[in-house]
Amino acid sequence: MKPLYYILYLLVPAGTLALHGCGNTQGDASHTENTELAAARDSIASLTAKVDELNAEIELLKFPADQRLTDIKRLISSEKFSEARNMIAELRRIFPNSEEAAACQALLEHINKAEAAIIAEQERIRALGFKALTQSTVFEIGPNKVTFSNLSFGSQFTFDAYDDSWFYRTADRGNVYALASMSVTSSDKNPQLPTPAIYSINGEKLEKIEVYTIEFARWRDYGAYLGNYSDNANDFAKVSTVRFKLGCEVPETVKNSPYIIVLKMENTQSRNYDGFRNPPYWYNGADGYPSTLSLEDFNGGNYRAIKIGNLK
Repeated sequence: MKPLYYILYLLVPAGTLALHGCGNTQGDASHTENTELAAARDSIASLTAKVDELNAEIELLKFPADQRLTDIKRLISSEKFSEARNMIAELRRIFPNSEEAAACQALLEHINKAEAAIIAEQERIRALGFKALTQSTVFEIGPNKVTFSNLSFGSQFTFDAYDDSWFYRTADRGNVYALASMSVTSSDKNPQLPTPAIYSINGEKLEKIEVYTIEFARWRDYGAYLGNYSDNANDFAKVSTVRFKLGCEVPETVKNSPYIIVLKMENTQSRNYDGFRNPPYWYNGADGYPSTLSLEDFNGGNYRAIKIGNLK
C-alpha cells in the first residue's frame, strides 16, 4: 500500500489541472458572449441611426420644393428677408436640381434690392428726422380699411348725434380736444379697431400726450341711441362700413407745438355691450402705445404717421 502523502501528492496536481481546464472553457465562452453582445449593440445603434435618418428624410419630403418656394415668396412679401434666405439655402441643399432651386437666384436678387432700398430709406429718414416720415390718412390693418379725416383741435368733442341733437364733452380751461373722424370698412362681422395717439416732438424722440377715445358718430334716432332697438348703421354684422368720432383732451399748447398723430398698426379696441349704458355699445381696450418713440420705431411698419404738425 502506498503512503497517504504519496496519494495526495498525485491527486493535487490532477485536481489542479482539472480546475484549470474548466476555468479556460468558461472564460472563452464568456468572452465570446461579450463580443457578440457588443456587436449586437453596435448593429442596433447603426440601425437606429439609419431609421432616424430615414425619418428625417421623410419629414423633409413631406415639405416639397414647391411648397417651400411658396413660403419663401410669402416671407419676402412680409419683408422677413433673413428667414427667406435661410429657407432658400435649405431648399437648394435638399432639392439642388429642382426648378424651384433654380428660381431662387432671382428671389435672392429681389431680396438684395429690397434690403438696399430699405437701408436707403432709413438713411434718408435719419438725415431729415421726423420730417421724412410719410403721412397718410388711409391704412389697411388686418380685415380693416381705416380712413381718418377732419383732423383738428377744438374746445368740444361732439359724438353720438341723432336727429338734430348730439352729445359733447367740453375741455377744461387751458386744454383743447384733439379731434378726428374715422371710417372703418371691414370684412369681419365683429372686428377690433385701431385708435391713434398724439405725440409731442422733443428732439430725436416723441413723447406720448394722449390716446384718442372712440365714439360712434351718429345714431338713427334717440331710441337707437338708448338701445331700445338696433341701429344697423353702427353694426358691422349688418354693414361693412361704420363711422366714428375720435377725441382726446390735451394741453392747449400742443396745437401750436411740433406734434405727430401716430397710428399703431394693430386692431386693439373691442366692442362691448351693457344694457344699462347709453349707448349700450362702445369700444375700448389696451392701446399698447409706449411713452416714447424714436425714428427707428417707424422703420418696421408697426407705427405710421397720420399727421405731422408745426414741424419746421
